[in-house]
Amino acid sequence: PSDHYWCGIGINDVKNCIQHCPSGTSADCPQGHICFHDITECDARNYDSLPPTPSPTTDDTQSPTPKPILTPTKIPTEFPIPPPDPLPFPSDDPSDHWFCGIGIDDANKNCGLHCPTANECSVGQICYFGTNCDSRTFEPTPPPTKRPTKFPTKYPTTSPTTSMV
Repeated sequence: PSDHYWCGIGINDVKNCIQHCPSGTSADCPQGHICFHDITECDARNYDSLPPTPSPTTDDTQSPTPKPILTPTKIPTEFPIPPPDPLPFPSDDPSDHWFCGIGIDDANKNCGLHCPTANECSVGQICYFGTNCDSRTFEPTPPPTKRPTKFPTKYPTTSPTTSMV
């Protein structure tokens, strides 16, 4: 359920239950974070109200220091935190690819409801194993890349010999 959708940089970070992403998309998350699903350690229903995010200010920042300082500042840097490294595709866990649908095409197309125990699907749907979906992103996994092939040689190689060279 959406009560288990939480933002984080990685799976260990998200278990701190800091930012809830009720829509299930990373648009609810701070820059550089992604929305993780099925984080059972965090449940939005257990929080009376989630902590408010700080409001932006129009105050001027402090002027630049004349030389570098060695202690950290309390002012954010101008550079945003880069997005996390891409997830390795496809997932090694087969159950990450189990999704509900009214048919395999529907499950592959929508990547809607992850069914890791095969009991989560609503009436009229089936839990399909081995879909193109990935529970870590709720999107289809990218297709495998084609491996490069060596071009054939212009001339044939010499015929094999029976003696050791």
